[in-house]
Amino acid sequence: MIYTNINIVLYKKEDTDSIVEILKSIGIQAPVFLFEFEEIIQIRFTNEYEHFEINSEIIKNLPDYEFTKEIGKGRKSIRIEISRIQSPFSRDGWGRPLEELINETIYLVKKTKIKSLDKSEVKFNPKIKVLFEEEEREYYINIVPGIDRKNDERGYLLLNCFTQTDPAKSETDLLVNKLFESPSDAFSSGVVQLEQIVEREFEEYQSSRKRRRKKK
Repeated sequence: MIYTNINIVLYKKEDTDSIVEILKSIGIQAPVFLFEFEEIIQIRFTNEYEHFEINSEIIKNLPDYEFTKEIGKGRKSIRIEISRIQSPFSRDGWGRPLEELINETIYLVKKTKIKSLDKSEVKFNPKIKVLFEEEEREYYINIVPGIDRKNDERGYLLLNCFTQTDPAKSETDLLVNKLFESPSDAFSSGVVQLEQIVEREFEEYQSSRKRRRKKK
């Protein structure tokens, strides 16, 4: 099977709704994660198809823009960035390793000034949207300030509460017994844990749909 990791970064949040509609319309058979940071939206999923039709559908919506692999040193504004990386474990229909793996990044640009982001100061939205085909689900990565009583070291803790917006209203446990130095570190760890949870729920979602189809 071919595994293609697709990562889409939206540098204009107002593009989110149109991109979500494109992703829904092409029927991606995998959970699609939407992460909101202070100034960008990151969308990512893994699928056996490269879904190049995403490129053409975006151009239809934004005809004044074009995709390029080279942005050079010119002062171009990146509106959307799409990366496709195929796993080295991918195999063709005969079980043979692929001779040429896709590893590319393309940029949707217009000749305007690039707005640089200081990643060390990026803030994120704890609410994560995930697409199960046309269905939208919401998850949360809850992070709270914490302190290590042994040495009074202060940091941030990740809570084992991925489906509630206000973990303070329920009993929650620490997901990992670790104090993170920054909210970003805790968020990154939460993303890994959330992906595992969503993968299991997506398998259940697909199984449930198959059962309903058989009953019809």
